[in-house]
Order: sequence, then structure tokens, then C-alpha cells
Amino acid sequence: MSTLAQRNEILELVDEAVSSGARHTEACKVIGIAASTLRRWRPAGGAVQADCRPTADRPVPFGRFSDEERQRIVDTCNRPEYASLPPSQIVPALADQGQYIGSESTIYRELKRIGQLAPRGRAKVRQKRKPPTTHLATAINQVWMLDVTWRTPGIRGEQDARTGSRVCREYHHSSSRSARAMVSSTPTKMSLSGSDGQRACPVM
Repeated sequence: MSTLAQRNEILELVDEAVSSGARHTEACKVIGIAASTLRRWRPAGGAVQADCRPTADRPVPFGRFSDEERQRIVDTCNRPEYASLPPSQIVPALADQGQYIGSESTIYRELKRIGQLAPRGRAKVRQKRKPPTTHLATAINQVWMLDVTWRTPGIRGEQDARTGSRVCREYHHSSSRSARAMVSSTPTKMSLSGSDGQRACPVM
């Protein structure tokens, strides 16, 4: 948005460039303003016009909520049965009772206006957590995974149904002592392939 003084200055610079032999469109490109904009600022044979947008008459939208309707939305959302629910659950709950106070986006907008768009209820605020940077493997034996699952007792070996390779596993009760023992008993230099050429993956 430009003031009347800025428009006069820009038009004087363009007129000076045109009088010196420059083309009007090229002078507008140098300034960074379209030629049609300058024509709108100064109609043919007329004076420079000021920007009328700040003083324009903007009628109130027909579907705009009144202050009473906005307060009704706030009061409804703060009722005990809806105080811990988000608008995505409040709107269907009211619809089951045959009530309509506004769309879901309208309720979100009104709660944001009064500062109640934060997590509602007694739940803890969700915290943003950065992805871990230490679990990146660039070589063998840098990252290990502990997989805890319930299996049938007595099974000593299985076969991968997808690849057909033999998979060796160790089964222990859930305890940190068993995990430490398994890690310490595994050789540091682990081979990626078994004697038969199949991949061996020690998993707990």
C-alpha cells in the first residue's frame, strides 16, 4: 500500500525517464511496478489518485456471527460435559441432541480468539520430541535392537517365511540381566552370513 506522496514521486521518476528517451514499459520494469498500476494511479488527463482501500466501505458479511452467538459457543464449550473435548467431538455430540451452534472450524476459531485452543481437559500438554540422533548405524555392530515377544517354550530355531533363511533366536525372561548376558556373549566381530550363505540375525 502506497501513500499519495509516494505515488507522486514514482510517477515523476517515470515521466523523467520517458522524457529522456526511455520506453514507458521499460521504466516501469526498472522501478518494479506494472504499467497498468501507474495508469490506475493516474487516469488519462486526471490527477493522481490516492489509495482508497483504507477508507473503503466494507459491509458486514451476511453470515457473520453476532456477539451473542459467539458467547453461546464459548459457554457451550466450557460446559462440564464438553470442557475436555475438542470441537471435532463437540459438534457431533450436539448434533445427536439436535443442536447446532456452529461448524467445527467456527468453534476452533472462537476458541483460538479467547485463548482456549490449547489442549483441553486434564491431559498433559503434548511435547515436541526431536528424532534420536544416536541410532544411526554406519557399520556393523553399531546399533542393536532388543525385540521382546511372547513365544511357545521349547522352540530353538525358526525359518523366515518370506526369505526362507534360517533365523536363530535366543529366548529369555524379561530382565535387564538376561539382556546384558546376551550382549556380552555375542562376539564383537559378527559375521553377516552363515556357513550356508544365509544371513544370520541374532535377535533377542
